[in-house]
Amino acid sequence: MGNSVRVRSAASLTVVFCAIAGCSDGASKAAGARFPLLSPPVRAATPAGLGGTAAVAPLVRPRASVAGKRFALDTADIKSRFFTAGPTSIFKILGDVDARVEEINRASANGAACLTQEPVAYTLTPFGQTLTFYAQCFVSFASSPTDTSFFQFGQKDGVAYLYVAAGAEHVAARITPVGESLPDAGPLSGKFRVDAYIGVGYNNAQSCGAMSGFDGCSYGAIELHSDESRAGLELTVAGVGFGYCGAQLKSDGAHVFAIGSLDMGESCLTTSTLCVAASDVTTPGVCSPELTMFTSPALGRTAVSGTTGTMGGSQYPGKTENTIILNGTPTDSLGFGPSAPSPGVSALNADKS
Repeated sequence: MGNSVRVRSAASLTVVFCAIAGCSDGASKAAGARFPLLSPPVRAATPAGLGGTAAVAPLVRPRASVAGKRFALDTADIKSRFFTAGPTSIFKILGDVDARVEEINRASANGAACLTQEPVAYTLTPFGQTLTFYAQCFVSFASSPTDTSFFQFGQKDGVAYLYVAAGAEHVAARITPVGESLPDAGPLSGKFRVDAYIGVGYNNAQSCGAMSGFDGCSYGAIELHSDESRAGLELTVAGVGFGYCGAQLKSDGAHVFAIGSLDMGESCLTTSTLCVAASDVTTPGVCSPELTMFTSPALGRTAVSGTTGTMGGSQYPGKTENTIILNGTPTDSLGFGPSAPSPGVSALNADKS
């Protein structure tokens, strides 16, 4: 039973990576490979007040702290924009990727030769960072000669890597086991950390609103980090039509802290903050200094001219090295990933007739 894997639950569709659990032959890896969904572990790290399922941590009043204040930021608006519905909802975006993951899990259920090959390293440059991801297989979603939609994925050293470039969204996600392992599961953990880098609005000019340009609908960047083993969540956003020129949010399971610059179109408001209880995200709270420090870089948009007019630059974070360029061109800040499958990555089930 040394190579067996106990799956956490059918609902969460967690990893059944034979390779992680120590399969010794390529055929076993291919037949047993499955990839985790993104939404369940992110929901498990998101406070209930924002639509997640994280257990509420006890409230501890720190000695040095940031008190919650009712300035321009409003958690009801933040929840509506980024956790409930619409093109910038992380659960909608991750759900779209999960649907793709379920497709490739079904397609590879009877074996996939590409999953036995050595993972191919490729580079992503999301919002001023440089990251190495890995892929073994790809699937094309092209519906026309000009459609370049695809999904490439792979796993290396027990970590799953997904990159989807399709429609309005490009999503790069890394899913890492964290916390205590399940019995008989080897290094496979029962909980996951998700690091996701998301661009929204790639096809605005062809399929959204007045279809007059990139800025007719939401266009911008989202960076997400969650760890369900400790109910930790970080969210960074910057965009046009996001409601926020640049903003960040962090939860530790007890409190939610947010900071950012509201979008007024031609101008962006000065930086505001809020601190509320994670249980309902309405009760003013007291946030520790640790909660106000982010592991991901703050982002804000530069001033930009679009079809709807000139939009001002973000007041947050107020540092030129943290501003992103959003002008609807392939070389702006949303062009952080490959536009075609990386060389050396094989088509899923290419060996099957």
